Amino acid sequence: MAEQTPINPFGLPGFDLGEMMQRLQPPGVDLGAVMERGAKDIEALRQANQAMVDGFTALAQKQGEIFQRTLEAWRDAAAEGRLASPQEGFETALGNMRELAEIAAQSQAQAAEIIRERMEANLAGLFNPPDVGKADDSKTDD
Repeated sequence: MAEQTPINPFGLPGFDLGEMMQRLQPPGVDLGAVMERGAKDIEALRQANQAMVDGFTALAQKQGEIFQRTLEAWRDAAAEGRLASPQEGFETALGNMRELAEIAAQSQAQAAEIIRERMEANLAGLFNPPDVGKADDSKTDD
């Protein structure tokens, strides 16, 4: 029989995570399922973080576009010897702010939805734990 390689994520001499987990495993607890749930939680956090990064990237790009358009409008107005009215400038700024707020709200909503779905899955797992080691009675042969 081949000897099992110790699991040592911390690089500590003589440390074996797998052996430690076996010794500390409470009766009736499936550590594999607990580890899988933790991995899903981490993946959900990664996805939520990515949604936020994507949202902030879109926000920064939109801010750059708005700044570029504003500079071009000022340059064109100065070249033609005309200036925009304060009302027109205010309405443009308000529209730009609304657009930026919508982008930010959308990215936050996406991240919150990812976290909400993962929390619901965790709660469902607490109240309806999977039957470990039991045959699946829901399958029938037709």
